[in-house]
Amino acid sequence: MKLLYKILGISVLCMLLSSVCGQAQTNIRGKVQDADTGEELIGAAVALVNIGGGTITNYAGEFLLSVETLPVTIRVSYTG
Repeated sequence: MKLLYKILGISVLCMLLSSVCGQAQTNIRGKVQDADTGEELIGAAVALVNIGGGTITNYAGEFLLSVETLPVTIRVSYTG
């Protein structure tokens, strides 16, 4: 599970670095998968740390967050 968080963190960091800084709204997209099996994690909680807000993953393990300022830290949790 720790590997999952590392992979997700690196993916989000890459997305944040590739976005244009002057935008009023930045979308962060990602996909949460089990590190061992590659299975999409449906209903995983994706939260914005220190900002508030968040979302849950859809049937394909995907999520979309809109933020106004960068950088942000996200936390993923899953029970199941």
